[in-house]
Amino acid sequence: MTPPLLVLMAWGGYLVDSPTAVTAVLTILAAVLGYVVVMDFPFSIDIDDQGVRRNGLIRSQLIEWDQIDRIAKLRGRGVTATTKSGKRLVLIDRRLDPSEVDLIETQARLRDVKTDL
Repeated sequence: MTPPLLVLMAWGGYLVDSPTAVTAVLTILAAVLGYVVVMDFPFSIDIDDQGVRRNGLIRSQLIEWDQIDRIAKLRGRGVTATTKSGKRLVLIDRRLDPSEVDLIETQARLRDVKTDL
């Protein structure tokens, strides 16, 4: 569920006099998921000589090439990076353009990063 949908459900619960606990739980869920979307969910990526930058609404995170072990496609759509410490990070939650795939594979090949795109 998306945060706006949860907010609407909480608001609707308030309007129809549902129990306060239900409205409170929906409001808290909307706030937590909204925080995740704003702070951590990547909407775009930039690939350059430094590494892969995940760009969100408020912040961006640079994952340097020497930290990345593998870049792989998810089953449905999207791309993840696995760091050398084993942490998996979602780089983007959409299919990549062929030019983006070529850029990632070229940069990864130069730095001995495994790819499965």
